[in-house]
Amino acid sequence: QWYQRRVPEAVVSTQSTGRVKKVFSKLDCDPAVTSSTRVGKKTETRPRPIKVTLERREDLLLLLKKAKLLRQAEGFRTVYLSPDLSREEREESTRVYQTLKRLRRDNPGRRYWVREGSIMCDV
Repeated sequence: QWYQRRVPEAVVSTQSTGRVKKVFSKLDCDPAVTSSTRVGKKTETRPRPIKVTLERREDLLLLLKKAKLLRQAEGFRTVYLSPDLSREEREESTRVYQTLKRLRRDNPGRRYWVREGSIMCDV
C-alpha cells in the first residue's frame, strides 16, 4: 500500500481512479490495483491523500523508486508518493528528519542524508 498526496479532489470517485492511472502512465508503469480510496477528513483547503493498494509488492517498490520523476513532469510536480506507514514508523521518521534538519543547520559545511532510517554523513 502507498499514498498519493496532493492530488486535487475529484467530484466523482472514478475521477480519482483516473488520476491514479495518469500518475502510473507518467511513471511508465501499469500495476494491478486492488483498491484506491481517499483517506482523512475532507477539507476545503487541501485535498485528501489517496490510499492505493497494489496486488504485487514489486510494483509498489518500482513506483516508489520512480516517484522522484514526478518532480519533472508538468502537472505532477506537487504529487507525492509515500509508503503506508504505521503510527510508530511515522513518528520515528519525523524524529529522524527533525534531527537531520538540526544537523544541517548546525553544520552547514557537511552533507547529511537519510538511508534506511539512519542519518548518514560525508566524512
